[in-house]
Parts: sequence; structure tokens; C-alpha cells
Amino acid sequence: MAIAIYPGSFDPITLGHLDIIERGSKLFDRLIVAVLRNPGKTPLFTVEQRLDQIRTATQHLPQVKVDSFDGLTVDYANLIGAQVLLRGLRVLSDFEKELQMAHTNKTLSTEIETVFLATSTEYGFLSSSVVKEIAKFNGSPRATPYCFRIIQMLQQYFHTTLADTNITALQVNRLSSEIEAESTEVESLSVFTAIDLLEEKILNSPRVPLTGKTMVNEEELLEQLDLIRLKLPEVIIAAQEVLQYKQQIITEAQQQVQHTIIEANRRADRITNELGIIELSKHEANQIRQAAMAECDHFRQQTIAELAQMRQEAVAECQQIQAGADEYADRVLHNMQCQFTDILQTVQRGRKRLERDAITRNNSQPQGQELNGVGDKGREISDRHPAKD
Repeated sequence: MAIAIYPGSFDPITLGHLDIIERGSKLFDRLIVAVLRNPGKTPLFTVEQRLDQIRTATQHLPQVKVDSFDGLTVDYANLIGAQVLLRGLRVLSDFEKELQMAHTNKTLSTEIETVFLATSTEYGFLSSSVVKEIAKFNGSPRATPYCFRIIQMLQQYFHTTLADTNITALQVNRLSSEIEAESTEVESLSVFTAIDLLEEKILNSPRVPLTGKTMVNEEELLEQLDLIRLKLPEVIIAAQEVLQYKQQIITEAQQQVQHTIIEANRRADRITNELGIIELSKHEANQIRQAAMAECDHFRQQTIAELAQMRQEAVAECQQIQAGADEYADRVLHNMQCQFTDILQTVQRGRKRLERDAITRNNSQPQGQELNGVGDKGREISDRHPAKD
């Protein structure tokens, strides 16, 4: 029995997915639609909700089973005994990516084959991201046939139809909250942000050993590309609006520049006037400073002259005092000299008289006594008047 696996995220399932499932179910005895559990993504619907959606959409196909898995697809295929991986191709870029993935899976498990089915023409541009984007902008379900059928399928999941609106308020609030959350997340992304995210997903994808190639998640890559396609018209419209209002923007900019120039000239004039006042103040301050310096110089010269005169007078007075002191000292010394001369003459006369008296007494005494007497008087005189050196 030939068992095939159709893996994917299916967030949500679209008519393009359903087209591959219906056609693939005719080729194999059993077709298992496997929902990948990817903890690195935050899908709009939980795994259980997506499983219910797929079961509802494929309930008319008895050979189709629905399941979920995590990890490598080839490991899951070996686990359930599947021999084929079924993949859908929308555009040429899908084939290049899917071919790399097929080679990778063949390297990991030689028992697994990959079968490609080209999506039908009417669903070639359809993806889960497009469906969510239409829901985000409240697109009419009757705008195109595929939109109408998708809305029908989703309404069946919530137990209602286009003609029957017996949906509960709780279900409406829950669905609105989920769509609003997804819409907010998608709306916040710009084209450049979406491209950066696409590049990041490619760079962070695991590499295939010995091949130099990268294994990427098809659903994530396609969703990102669809998001970029949807965002590009917004960028083009924004660019057209810029071109449309180009002249108005230029005119407003010129007016703003002119206004800025006028204000700058006014400010320059005001600054010039302020500078004139400042220069006048500087000139007056310079004159006051020069007058103060001249007055200070005059006082300095006058003080120097007065000090010189006072010095001359002090020197003259000192000289006069010195001359009077010298004269007084000479006079005192002269008086002392005269007194000392008189005293010396008196002393000399007294000594001479003493000598004469001694000689007279010696002449009047005997010879021996005279000699002794003379000797005694001589010693007496010598004791009274010691000889000068």
C-alpha cells in the first residue's frame, strides 16, 4: 500500500492546499496531511484548530488522514511507514527550493521519494498569508471565487454559513481578537522589515551537510514572500503620493527657507545693534581706563618727587646733626685732654718735689742710714708711683 505525506503548517488551510490534497488522494492509497508543530513560530491558529480545519475541509475524502508531528519530516515518514513526500509547486522559485529539500531528504533517508504536483492555475497565487491579509482588510468574500470558498470553509469551522448567522457572541469575539492580533502584527511590518525577516530566516535555516546548501521551511518562506507582495503596492502608492505632492512640498520648503532667511536677517540686525552698543561701551570704558591711568601716573610722579625732597632734607639734617656731634665730641675730648694734662703736670711736680725732699733728707743723715733711707724712700716712691713702660 502506497502511503504519502503532505506536510506543512496550514495556517490556515487554503484552496491551493485543498487542490493538492484532492489530486494527491487519487494517486496514493492513503494520504496523510501532517501539520508541523514549530515552537519557533506564533501561528494564527493552534495546532488543534488547524487539524479541525483540515478534517472539515477533507471530510469528503475517505483516504485522507490528518495528523501532526515535530522534528524532521523523513523521521516521521519512517515512523508511519510512508514512502512518498507530496509537495505542491506554484511558481518556478518553489521548484528550486523544493528540489533542494528533496535532495536533502534523499540524503537523510534513501527510502523516501518526493513527488511534485503543480498547483492548478486558479490557485497559483494563493497562500495562507494572502488569505489572512484579505481578512485583515475586510475583503469581500464574493470578490473572487476562491475568497468565497475560503470564507465558506472557515465559517463551517465556526458552525455557520453565509446564509445562516447563528454564530455566538463568544465565537465572534474570539475570532475578531485573533484576526486583530494577526493584523496588528502584519501591519507593523514594512517591506524592508519583511525582506530582512526573510533574509534572517534563510540565514538561520539549517545547512545540508556536504552540499553547501540550506534547508528552509517552505511555508514560512512562501508566507514571507506573499507578505512582501502585499506590501509592495503600499510602498508604490506612498511613492506616488510623494510625487503628487512634490511641488507642494518644494513650495512649502521654499517658503520655510524664505521665512528662515528673513528671521535670520532680523536677528542679524538686532545683533548688529547690540554689537554697536557694546563697542560704544568698550570705547567709553577705554577712555575711563586711560584717564584713570593718567591720574595714577600723575600721583605716582608727585609722590616720587615728594619722597626725593624728603630724602634730601633728611640727609641734610643728618649731616648737620653729625657735624654738631663731631664738634661737641672734639670739644669734650679737648677739655678732657686739658684736664689730663693738668693732672699729669701736677703729678710730675709732686714727684719732683718728693724726690727733692728725699734727697734733702738723705743729705742730712749719716752715710749708712742715708743709704738705707734712700733705699727705703726709693722703694716707697716706687711703690707709690710705679714706673711707666
